[in-house]
Amino acid sequence: MDTLYIVEDDDIDRMSYQRSAQSALLSFDLVFFKTGIELMDHVHNAASDDKGPVAIVLDFNLPGMSGLDCIKALKENIGTRHWPIWVVSTSAAPQDIAEVYRYGATGFISKYDTGNNFELVFSLLEQYAALVTLPQATDMGH
Repeated sequence: MDTLYIVEDDDIDRMSYQRSAQSALLSFDLVFFKTGIELMDHVHNAASDDKGPVAIVLDFNLPGMSGLDCIKALKENIGTRHWPIWVVSTSAAPQDIAEVYRYGATGFISKYDTGNNFELVFSLLEQYAALVTLPQATDMGH
């Protein structure tokens, strides 16, 4: 089964993601990371045959390594640069939105627009995963 990585430091938001996932009957497994550093450690320690996630849902405001720094690191790595990254954040600052796109995010979703009903986010990601064909890491020179 495909996996979806969710990087979220807020306990309440993580619980909301879990509740929404149960309601949405997702076709992929969720793997949670509390910080960007945890995500990057997982990526660096993953087996070479790990195909990676169908997408990453990334909070912009993370302690330690920011969401923007995660995007930069993932997009600089030939094995992960093709991974779709959806930023979900309470920030709606135009400069934050512009920066995540500048560094290669697939999309930016405001938590205020979802009302913390992450079923909308999961619905989008289900449709995205069903319709978009991504290269495998081995096709990217990894």
